[in-house]
Amino acid sequence: MKRLVPALSKMIIVLMLLVSCSSGGGSSSPGTPSGNNSTSTGGNSATYTISGQVTLSGSGLSGVVMTLSGASTALGTTDASGNYSLTGLANGSYTVTPLQTGYTFTPASKAVTVNGANVTALNFTAATGSSSSSWSLLKLPDTGQTTHYSTAFGDDANYTTNPPSYTDNGNGTITDNVTSLMWQKQADFTYRNWATAETFCAGLSLGNNADWRLPNDIELMSIVDYGAFNPTINATYFPATQPYAYWSSSTNAVNTGAAWRVSFINGDVSPLMKSETIFVRCVRGGQ
Repeated sequence: MKRLVPALSKMIIVLMLLVSCSSGGGSSSPGTPSGNNSTSTGGNSATYTISGQVTLSGSGLSGVVMTLSGASTALGTTDASGNYSLTGLANGSYTVTPLQTGYTFTPASKAVTVNGANVTALNFTAATGSSSSSWSLLKLPDTGQTTHYSTAFGDDANYTTNPPSYTDNGNGTITDNVTSLMWQKQADFTYRNWATAETFCAGLSLGNNADWRLPNDIELMSIVDYGAFNPTINATYFPATQPYAYWSSSTNAVNTGAAWRVSFINGDVSPLMKSETIFVRCVRGGQ
C-alpha cells in the first residue's frame, strides 16, 4: 500500500495537468471563439452609390427630389449646392429622374448601370417652366370598358371617370390628354430583354425629344383599353400594336431578377424574367 500512494499521487498530478491544458490552453478572451471569424464585405454584400448634381443657370438647385427605379427604388433630395447621392445600391440597371414643381430637366431621366463601382457625375440641368411630368394617380384614365356584364349597378361600365383621350402630334408621338404623358406611337417590333429595353428608350430620339424612358407598370397599364381585345389598346392612336407583352421599368419585389410586363392581348399584368425578350413602347414625362 505504501508503494501505491506515491504512484497514485503522480497519476493525479498528470491528470490535473492534462485537464488544465485541454480547457485553458488557448488565449482567447471570454466569449470570443477561436479561429477565423472575419466577415467578408465583398461579393453580393457590396453596395454602391449613384451621385451627381442638378444645376440651374450654372448654380446648384436645392430641393429637387431624385427618384430611382430599376433594380431597386430609392428617393433622395439635392442639397444647397444641388448635389445628391443615392446610396446602398447593388449591381444592376437603374433610372434616375429629377422632379420639382415649376421646373423641367434635361435630360428628363438617365439610365445607368452599377457594375462593381460607384457612379458619379450623373448630372442634370434645370429650367424654369411647367413640366409635362405633372401627372398623378388622381388623373388615371378610365379603363375604356363600356359594355355591361351585369344586370346590377356597379360594374366597370357604370363608371366613366376621366375617359381616355389622346392627341396625335403628327411626329410619331401620342399625348395622353388625361395623364399628360407622351408615348411612342408605334413600337419597332424588336424583341429585347429588360436591360436592352431600358437602354433603347434612353437613347431614343423621336418628335424632337431625347428624354424617352421605359414606362413603369402603372403608366403602361394606363393605356390599356379593357373594352378592346387583341390588342387591348386604342388602335386609332396606337396602330399596328402587336398583341403581345411589353416591358415596364418596374422590378418585381419578390424576385428582382424579374420585372412586370403588360400584355396587350388581354391586359394581363405579370412578372417576367428580365433575360426574356418581349416588345417595348417608350414614354416621356411623369414618373
